[in-house]
Parts: sequence; structure tokens; C-alpha cells
Amino acid sequence: MKKFKGIELPVNSVIVIALAIFVLLMLAMFLGKGAAQLTAIEAQNAYQSGCSQLSSMYSCDPKKVDQVSTGLVIEGGAVDFLTACRTNFNNPLMSADACVKGCPGCQGTGITVTAGKTCSDKSECDSVYTKNWECNIGHDVSGKYCCPSGQKYCAAEYACKDASASCGSASAVADGTECTTDASACGASSNCVADYDTGDANKYCCRDSTKKWSVTDSVCK
Repeated sequence: MKKFKGIELPVNSVIVIALAIFVLLMLAMFLGKGAAQLTAIEAQNAYQSGCSQLSSMYSCDPKKVDQVSTGLVIEGGAVDFLTACRTNFNNPLMSADACVKGCPGCQGTGITVTAGKTCSDKSECDSVYTKNWECNIGHDVSGKYCCPSGQKYCAAEYACKDASASCGSASAVADGTECTTDASACGASSNCVADYDTGDANKYCCRDSTKKWSVTDSVCK
């Protein structure tokens, strides 16, 4: 009787194949467990809870997402806002900015608004750092401009001022003017302060000494 021999493989090949199968099985178990840990409805509720906090407590600041509590705990571990967001939108690479922008109460996120930006209505003045700004007529110039509530844009000073305040001389320096090598470039009515968010050595002018110039948002904050 004729005997048939099976395919013979080197010992090393058998070991490699076995390890590959083991790794695939472990990966499948891990992914299956991860998917089961957070359901779609749980992710949605956790995300909405985090959004509510971002809007009411942190003015929709993407830098504050790590401080947000979703209130959801699974298997002894708290579910963070980014995890809830990425699961909710089924996008594991979703950024903090995009997650915040998706929040119902943070629709202005991502829009760069500066004092004196021309506008036609209030919605054009809404951003992460300019919540509740208004679109008001200019202090000393025609047209409408973005400013905090109760203020008007003073073109002579490149700044928003209280509606009842006087609008100063045209010698004022605009916020954001670079003063890295010459602090006097800010004049007497402004301050040469450090950069807010890029971490470089440059300095910029800000009228409010308690604030720093944000290169990203083009505003002193």
C-alpha cells in the first residue's frame, strides 16, 4: 500500500507560523475586549457629558480636554473625553480641536477671531476664546467689528474699548506687534510680553499686562 507524506517544513518555519497565529489570536482577543468595553450609546453619552463641561466650565478650550470628566467608569477605569469622542465619531485619530468643534455648545471652535475683525453679525465673532463677543459699530471708524460685550473697536488704538470710553491717539501700537529685540516698540500704552502658545523666544505687544499674545489665535489672552 502506498503511503502519502505530508508537507515537511523546517522547525524554524513551524515556530514562526505558530508565533504568528498566537499573536493574531491575542490581537483579536484584545480588540474584541476593547470594543466591548465602550458601546456606541455609552460613548455618545460620555462625549455629550464632556462637551457640556467644556462649554460651561472651560469656554470650549481644546487645551482643557484632559481636565474634563465624562462621568463614565468601565471596569474600574474612567473613560476620558478623547476616548469617548473618538469612539463616538468612529475615528481613532480625531484631534482634540476636532472633538471640541463637534460639541453642540462649541460651534465657534477653530475660527480665528481678533479684536477689530470686520463682521456683519454676532456669529462671525464666535470662537473658542471669544465666546459671547458681539458685532458692534466702530468707536472711531465706520462699519461693524468684533469686540467683547459692551465694547466698540477703536481703530486709532487697534483695540476694543468700553463704549463710554474715549478713543485715544493714533500713536498706539497694535496688539501682536513683535518686540523681541526692542521692547520700546510697544510704546507707553502697551507691554512687551512672552509668547502664549508656540514656546519660541519671540515677544509681542499686549495692552493688558496680564495677558500674552497667542500666535495661534492672533489675540492677547
